Amino acid sequence: MDLDVASTLSTSGPETVPGGGSVTPSRVSPRWTSRIPVAVNDVTEVAQRLDAAARQVGLSGTDFGAVLGVSAARFRGFLDGGLETPAHLLLRAERVSAGLRRAKDSGRVTALDVCDFVGPSIRHRAVGAAVNFCAVGLTDLLQCQEQDPTALPAWEAIPSPTGFLEWDVLIATMVGQVFRFQHRDPPEWAVRRARRLKTPRVILTDGYTPDDVKRLTPRWLSAYGVFVSSDSLGMLSRDALDLPAGP
Repeated sequence: MDLDVASTLSTSGPETVPGGGSVTPSRVSPRWTSRIPVAVNDVTEVAQRLDAAARQVGLSGTDFGAVLGVSAARFRGFLDGGLETPAHLLLRAERVSAGLRRAKDSGRVTALDVCDFVGPSIRHRAVGAAVNFCAVGLTDLLQCQEQDPTALPAWEAIPSPTGFLEWDVLIATMVGQVFRFQHRDPPEWAVRRARRLKTPRVILTDGYTPDDVKRLTPRWLSAYGVFVSSDSLGMLSRDALDLPAGP
């Protein structure tokens, strides 16, 4: 019997055995558990594969951990072999890495690019440029879904917040809507960030009044309390993705 398995024998006292007499069981774990031995070279190989996935897209271990939703300290533990990497995390890391690499090679914008561009643009009051880049990113996503699904896992990568709540909601809502338009489940980060604003926000671009923007905002976006003229969204026009707003 493999003694790496804990017994459920009681430790409350002696037990009667056949033929008379008694035996006191050893003090052991109160439940059965089983551990699968992990070879050192397996742990090393997993760490090397994680590191290769990060390097493939030019990210440090800390930055790559962030796009996977793993804290810096925990991801370092995976990389140095101090922590056993869950199988699902390794699979996701390699899938996201391959998607980001494909997107980069094909010149496609991802959510990481969009959020990295929008934050500084808004701080410099370049609202029109920020809206335009959102439209470029989401157009690329739509084309990616239709023409190059190998790059689609890039959108699972969690982007850094822009620093502006209405823009985070805008980006997350647009991403979610494109995925639903193609009958796919949106990335988890997009679902989490797409929350209706308590105070509605109107994003103004040149040539529009607040009333114009509210009138021209697609219903799937206005449902979240964010208003942007459909004309500013380019390919993501009022009718192109006119589905009921997602959760």
